[in-house]
Amino acid sequence: RALYQTFLTRLQETTATMDLQPIGVRIIDLAEVPGGAISPNVDRIIQTTGMLAGLGAAGLVILMVMLDNTFRGSEELEETLNLPVLGILPLEKGKRLERDARRLVLDPDKKTFAESVRTIRTGLLLSGADRDQRVILISSSVPGEGKSTVASNLSLALAQMESVVLVDADMRRPMLARTYGLPPGTPGLANIILGHNTLAECLHEVDGLQILPAGTVPPNPLELLASKSFEATLDSLRQRFDRVVLDSPPVQAVSDGLILSRKVDAVVYVVNAHKTHRAQVVKGLGQLLQAGAPVLGTVMNLVNIAKSSKYGYSYGGYYDYYGYSSHGDGSWAKRALRRVTGRSRSRSTAAEDLSFELPDARLVASRRSARARRPVDSDLI
Repeated sequence: RALYQTFLTRLQETTATMDLQPIGVRIIDLAEVPGGAISPNVDRIIQTTGMLAGLGAAGLVILMVMLDNTFRGSEELEETLNLPVLGILPLEKGKRLERDARRLVLDPDKKTFAESVRTIRTGLLLSGADRDQRVILISSSVPGEGKSTVASNLSLALAQMESVVLVDADMRRPMLARTYGLPPGTPGLANIILGHNTLAECLHEVDGLQILPAGTVPPNPLELLASKSFEATLDSLRQRFDRVVLDSPPVQAVSDGLILSRKVDAVVYVVNAHKTHRAQVVKGLGQLLQAGAPVLGTVMNLVNIAKSSKYGYSYGGYYDYYGYSSHGDGSWAKRALRRVTGRSRSRSTAAEDLSFELPDARLVASRRSARARRPVDSDLI
């Protein structure tokens, strides 16, 4: 019986310990107090955020470039339109520019702008060496491209060499009278066409430039510009002045510009860089060409030099040859002259083109007086 009790006790002990597993424990490292927080890892978060922001900014820039359908440089403009770029006008900033931009070529502090206008003037003179380009029309695709600014400054630059009259043919939104300080209601082109005033009564000389304002805004400007009276007025201006510059309305806004383009010797098309869409420029220029307009070339206006340099278009050396900028060799201006004339020139000839001298003031005065003595239509004067 004692043996049976011992066997039973051992069986119970074995049954109780059958489910127990041996535990193997060993010390791997000693426990230490941490010196800082393990999470969140601020440095890693900053690095990751900066990397993602950089990738996002790069993607956004690429998307903006792909969606930008404006002309970023003169080379793009020339290749797309297959027309010479007569020059570029840099973007000028300032509080007084809204009022004085149309006479900025006379500002002694804006040498870069003045030299760019003279480059356009040189292109016009060279392109008209073998044909008469006495009457020039300045137009654009849409409002706000600065065509009036180009027309005014170019006329002032031409007036330094010959007798010039600037005609405000934009009778829908006339600007020249206010630009040159003429009082409201000053008679002008519309009054001459209607027979209310003579040509002599409507001409005003400012800074050596003759100004013919739009006059009283008519309800039917298109009919006036298409009339025989306007053609007679234009013929009188041809006889009296060496150069007649017309500031016309935008081509795509109204049809006035298309009517005027058939009555002139040359058309200069103004394009607002970084703003006007390519489709607008191509459509507007196509309308002029279909109408038989003698398009001479284009002018790239309001060029942001810093913005263009980001796309690889450098205009910094444009004026350095003449001492107007801080870097460059002026090769762009020489290439522009060769493109305008349509043929390569020798260095000596190009140098003569770039360095022509202004005529003597007495010679200009005598030429103007001779023009004034020419017989013209008695109904207009």
